[in-house]
Amino acid sequence: MAVGKVLARDWTIEINTGTTAIPVWTEILGLESHTFSGDLARANTTSREDEGVRSHLPASRGRDLTMEGFYMVDPDTGARDPGQAAVEASSKLVGPSGLDGYRLTDPSNTVLCTFNASAEVTSQGGGGTDDAADWKAALGVSGVITWT
Repeated sequence: MAVGKVLARDWTIEINTGTTAIPVWTEILGLESHTFSGDLARANTTSREDEGVRSHLPASRGRDLTMEGFYMVDPDTGARDPGQAAVEASSKLVGPSGLDGYRLTDPSNTVLCTFNASAEVTSQGGGGTDDAADWKAALGVSGVITWT
């Protein structure tokens, strides 16, 4: 089959609910959208010899993964989606324990990358009278991303 476009809904985002030595990848359910974005800090290296044309060196790079979707809960038992619950628990921690492993898998079931990140839940259960309750989180990547 030829290379083609894929649907964003077919990507999988997981959090490691096991250990670093023995990972247990738990899918984060209820997602409607995700955005994996980056930023670049540039060190200015412009000198007189550059004749008025700016030059720079990449100094550092950062990545964030934002997720938006719907709050997932079993209305009979109160049990939360395990993936969302793990992100929420991680978002309350500071220091090294506030970093968890994540992985992003494309629609062909190929793991695109794994990384450590801190989590911030930015909305949990919000919405209007006719809305499904929302759930939003941002992951701030810490350290090197392992691309596969």
